[in-house]
Amino acid sequence: MFNREANDLKDYTSTMNIEFSENSMDTDELRKNIERFNAYTLPEIKEQILATQKKDNAYFVKKHNIRKEQLPIGTKVMIKNVDEKKAKPNENFKGPYFVSGYTEHGSYILKNKINQDAPRNYPIDQLKIIDVNPTDSVEEEKDTYEVDRIIDHRGRGANIEYLTTWVGYPDEQTWLKPTDFDSNTVINEYWTRRRKESKKQKEAANTSQMKRRSTNRHNDKKSKKFKRT
Repeated sequence: MFNREANDLKDYTSTMNIEFSENSMDTDELRKNIERFNAYTLPEIKEQILATQKKDNAYFVKKHNIRKEQLPIGTKVMIKNVDEKKAKPNENFKGPYFVSGYTEHGSYILKNKINQDAPRNYPIDQLKIIDVNPTDSVEEEKDTYEVDRIIDHRGRGANIEYLTTWVGYPDEQTWLKPTDFDSNTVINEYWTRRRKESKKQKEAANTSQMKRRSTNRHNDKKSKKFKRT
């Protein structure tokens, strides 16, 4: 093993110093040892095993958000972002959503504030409970509008605002603070789009500059040819 030479195939028992006790144990002494083990040692082992199992079960239930009862209809939840790659712009949770029903296998049917269905049905371990009895349920959100996209921003730091367009209202634009959004997804998409546009502009500027340099060198060569007599 690990490039070591194997031992020779011979009997090594004569070189081993093994000592055996000459004291024998009678039946009564063996019975007393077994009774002592069952009375003291075994209960302690059982107690430690049960405590460990209870601790492991509590950790598993908490980690996987296991509940004995279903979440009631209208419960406000966030969805764990497990469908998208864990890139920096992506957030850990999306939402909020509201429980609107259950599937045959126990997954949850969700709707957002404007009564649109979630992308799919979700098991309980992919949900984060916000409020079991929310006041802002789907039925009460009659005046909620869906953000289409962010087209501009102004200010910096705590004073930053985003110019927002709305789904179904293409002519309306509103300046909103980051706290006015239900989710950071639209904000992250805006900055991702800005970085891509800035990169394209830099590449276009570099290409234009290289073309001008190439044209200038070509014109210099032409002027030198004409000066010769």
